[in-house]
Amino acid sequence: MSSEEWKTLRVSDICTKVVSGGTPSTRNPDYYDGSIPWLKTQEINFNRIYETKTKITDEGLKNSSAKWIPANSVIMAMYGATAGKIAINKAPITTNQACCNLIINDDIADYRYIYYNLMSRFQEIASMAVGGAQQNLNAEMIRDLEIPLPSLSIQRRIADVLSTLDDKIELNSQTNSTLEAIAQAIFKEWFVDFNYPGATGEMVESELGPIPKGWKVDKLSGLAAVSSGKGLKRNEFTNEGYPVLGANGQIGNTNNYLLDDEVILTGRVGTLGTLQLINKKVWISDNVLIFKPKELFYYHYLYFWLKTIDFQNLNRGSTQPLITKTDLLHLPILQPELNILIDYDRMCRGLFNLIENHNNENISLSEIRDQFLPKLMSNAIEL
Repeated sequence: MSSEEWKTLRVSDICTKVVSGGTPSTRNPDYYDGSIPWLKTQEINFNRIYETKTKITDEGLKNSSAKWIPANSVIMAMYGATAGKIAINKAPITTNQACCNLIINDDIADYRYIYYNLMSRFQEIASMAVGGAQQNLNAEMIRDLEIPLPSLSIQRRIADVLSTLDDKIELNSQTNSTLEAIAQAIFKEWFVDFNYPGATGEMVESELGPIPKGWKVDKLSGLAAVSSGKGLKRNEFTNEGYPVLGANGQIGNTNNYLLDDEVILTGRVGTLGTLQLINKKVWISDNVLIFKPKELFYYHYLYFWLKTIDFQNLNRGSTQPLITKTDLLHLPILQPELNILIDYDRMCRGLFNLIENHNNENISLSEIRDQFLPKLMSNAIEL
C-alpha cells in the first residue's frame, strides 16, 4: 500500500471538456459514407477504438451536434444495454449522442488511469442508469462521478502495468486477424482464382461458370446440415457454465449445452451475415442458424465460402431481417476434388490452432488484469 495520500476529484474536475455527440439525419444520404469516423455505442466494449464502422461527411458534421473528439479521450456509453461501458479512442473521431466523451486534462490525470478506474467500476456505474423501457445514464451523472487520484507519476505506473497486459491482448488479436486473413487469401487463390496445387488449367462449364475439370457444383445441403438453435428461459441463464451464443457472440451462460461439434453459426433473425466458428460445448440461441459439415474437412472451406455470400439478398423479413434454412440449403456451392479440400483443411487447422492458443492466452491475461485492477485502484498494492 502506498504511503502517498490520494485525493478524490470529480470527473468534471479532471477533464477539459465533457461532451456528448450527435447524429446527422439518416434521411439525408449526403451526410453519410464520407471520411469522418463516427462512433456508435455498440462499438464500445472496454476497448481501444482505431476506426469506426460508420463514416459521415463534412456536411453531416456541420448539420448535426456531432463534434470532433481528440485522440486518447475516454468514451462512455450512456444508453441501454451498453450503458457504463467505456473505450479509448486512439485517433480523433466523432460520436453519436449516446456517447459521453471525457477529454482528460493531462496535467491532472493519465487518461489510461481514468479508463481503468471507470472500467473497474462498471457494475456500480451501470446500476446508476435510470428510465422506463430503457435504462440510461446522463452526462451530469458522469461529470459527478468521484475518482480517487494518486500523483500523476503513480497513475502512470498503474496504467503502465495494466496497459502492458492489454497491449499483449491486442497484439494477439491483431495476429489472429492476420492468420485468418491468410486462410481467406488461400481460399480465394485456390477456390476462386483456381490457382491450387496441381491445377492443370483445364476447365468445364457449370451453372457457376467455368470450373476446374473434376470439380462439381452441389447444393449446400450436400455439404452441410442446417438447423436452428433453441431459446432459453430467463431462469435458465446462470453466472457460470457453458457459453450461450447469439448472433453476435456470447450473451450469457447456462448449465447445459446444446452441441459439442465443429459447427459454423450465423444469425437467423435480426443480425444477418455474422459468422462464428465453434468447436466446444455451447448452447446456441434460437436466433442463430447452425451449419454442421457432413465431413470434417468441409469445415473451414464452408466457413470461408459463407463469407462470400450476400446474406442481405437472402432476407425474407419485413419488420426485421430474416433468412430461412430452405433458402440456404438450396444455394449452389462449388465442390472441389477431395484431396484439395483435405489439403486446405489441414492448412487451416494449423492456422486456427494458433488462433485458439492466442485466444486462450488472452483469457488468462484478462483474468490477471481483472484481478489486479480493483487492488491497484484501491491503493492496496504499492507500485
